[in-house]
Amino acid sequence: MIVIDDFIKDPLLLEEIQNDPSFLADPGIYYWWNGWWDSPPKSTRQKLVQYLWENVPLPYSIDTLGFEYWTGVTQPGDGKTIEDSGIMYHLAPHLDKDEELFALKGEVLNGQISSVFYPYPENDNCKGGHLKIWELNGYPNGEYELIKPKFNRFVIFNINCVHAVLEVTEGVRKAIAINLWDKYPTNINSLVKE
Repeated sequence: MIVIDDFIKDPLLLEEIQNDPSFLADPGIYYWWNGWWDSPPKSTRQKLVQYLWENVPLPYSIDTLGFEYWTGVTQPGDGKTIEDSGIMYHLAPHLDKDEELFALKGEVLNGQISSVFYPYPENDNCKGGHLKIWELNGYPNGEYELIKPKFNRFVIFNINCVHAVLEVTEGVRKAIAINLWDKYPTNINSLVKE
């Protein structure tokens, strides 16, 4: 897992995100973009994806076919919180995967890398909303990391690790999740192209 604080150094991009009402306008809608090598970014979200993944210092190379991304806004009382073993989650423990294939055949197909970025200053005032990531094959009783939502924090982790979002008890958690794929998911046609 990689956690990088103060990741974006371009104040104009951070300002564009803050001032773009469409950035968080549709939380939970899954998008697909083939990447900047295929077409220039058409939205602030795509500009952010390009900035993050052109500038991340990975210790290995990746061969990505595209990006699946979606935004999330989580706050107290939003009706999505569930309990699992006495712990309250906004988003239950899960693996990022091709949801359509899993629903149809029970097969798990996932991409290369999972990531979460916190692009809003409001994240600094959020209570709860931690990203909980279990070590590979460590769910449910193994070791895990808790990562607090924090403005301009970029979190990159193994897509095969079970992860969850703890309940938000105060404030608002605003994030964008980005998965990199080295093969096309079977549900690519149901993902929105910006």
